[in-house]
Order: sequence, then C-alpha cells, then structure tokens
Amino acid sequence: MRIPVVLLALAALTTAHPISTRQKKFSILALGDSLTDNGNTFKLTGGTWPAPAFYFNGRYSNGPTWVEYLTADLGISQVNRAFGGATSDSTKIAGEAPFGNVIPQMPGLVQQAQQFLTNRAGANPATTLVSVWIGANDYFHAAEHGRADITPQVVVQDTINGMQTLLSAGYKNFMVFNLPPGSPDLPVVAHNTELASKLTAFAAANPNANIVPIDMPTVFNGVMANLAATGQLPANLDVTKGCVDLRASPPTICSNPNDFITWDGIHPTTAIHKQLSNAVKDIMMAKIADIGR
Repeated sequence: MRIPVVLLALAALTTAHPISTRQKKFSILALGDSLTDNGNTFKLTGGTWPAPAFYFNGRYSNGPTWVEYLTADLGISQVNRAFGGATSDSTKIAGEAPFGNVIPQMPGLVQQAQQFLTNRAGANPATTLVSVWIGANDYFHAAEHGRADITPQVVVQDTINGMQTLLSAGYKNFMVFNLPPGSPDLPVVAHNTELASKLTAFAAANPNANIVPIDMPTVFNGVMANLAATGQLPANLDVTKGCVDLRASPPTICSNPNDFITWDGIHPTTAIHKQLSNAVKDIMMAKIADIGR
C-alpha cells in the first residue's frame, strides 16, 4: 500500500461496550493488505513478490509486521488472511502485486472473510478480535485503470460487507483502521468520514457487535515524538526515501536501516512496525476490559 509510514498513526480505541475475554485469551484474525501481510502474497506469487532479495520472508519490510509483534508480545495467536496489494472486494477491482501486475485470484477483504469462514478449523468467534485494515489499494488501482466508479461509498460499503459476513457467522469483535492523511492520491477525508458514518450505522444495527475504530491520524504525533525522545528519529528525515531503492539500477539496500522510517519508501521498517505494535498494545490494554485475562 503506497502510504509513507511517517503518515501512519494509530489512535485511541473506543467502543460502546468493552470486549470481554474473561474466560480465555483472545486471538486475532488479521484481514487487509501489505501493512498486515505476513507472507500471503509471497506464497500466491510463487515466492517472487515481495522480492526475496530485498524483503524479509514475504513481508513488505525487513522483518516482522505490527500484528506479529503484537501477538508475540501478548502471547496470543493470529490467523493472517491479509494480502499485499489487496482491495476491499476483488470482484470489483482486482488486487495487484507488484503494482501493475493484476492478480484476479488475490482475495479482497470480502473474499478474505469468506475464505476464512470456509477454512476456519475450530476458531472461536467469541474470543476472536478481527483486525480490518484496507482501502488504499482500491483507490490506487482505480486510478491506474481509470475506474471512476470506485468511490469512498463503494470502498467503505465493501469493508462493511466483509464485516457483516463475519458477524453473521458469530464474529462480533472488530478493530477497524481508517486511512492516514497526507497522500494526494487518496480521498482520505471522504473515506474516513464515510467509514465513521458507516461504522456508526453498523453498530446501531448490530448492538451485539463491539466496534473498535482506529483513527489513523491521531497517534502519529505521539509515535514520532517517542522516536525523537529516544534518539531513534533520523536527524535528516526524508520520508520519500527508504533503505531499499528498487528504482536504482541495480537496486540498492542501505547499511543503516534503523536510520529510516520506511523500508522501501512506502512500507514501514520492522522497527517502525514495532512502534505501531506498541501503540496498538497500549491502547488495547487501556481501552478493552479483561483483554487476555
């Protein structure tokens, strides 16, 4: 997903009634795109993308992603159905990996949910927290293919449709990320406004559902301030560049990845994924009653 990590943020979680996991530890079902993918697109492309010479074990980074750090820190399990390059509904606009290489069989969010239900093998809906992080690729791919019909209303409704599929099967706990600000290629305000409205309506129509909205812009300042305070923020930060330069001939990899915010100019380094994981963990523990107890 083409979002500089410097623009990523994780906001305080809010929910009308806390998710309770008093009897058992919860698990995470992770749906989405390259920011959450732990190797699914790599497998789908036969081990060719993301390129193994430049990326870590199929991650769009140089190490584990935020959800891997989060589940390891909490001592819980995850089922990961996220695909780098995925859209909200692949029947409307297909996923791509890399950009420009259309992969019709790549599942969008709706299809990720459907496929999970087909192969869930003993998952417990009552103790599953569904993470939903999707949307940007719909707009990127739509722009590439001249698809004016892919609007925030369409993308958000498809996101809700994926959630509804899981809700109908008993999965009621959702953590939903919106889009960060800053990219001129994304209708951020329109998308986030539409998502907030649709989540409110979804919650009203389904009072048994626990909705945990994550407002991506809000925590960015805190994350960056923490990096600065601990001396981890590069002095000459250039968010347009990453440790890896795939446009160079031949492509290059830096020797100091900890001095970069992004790995490839687009996706977070694993160090930043860890920062995002810490933010999510702190918010979850503060806002969701009895989590992991």
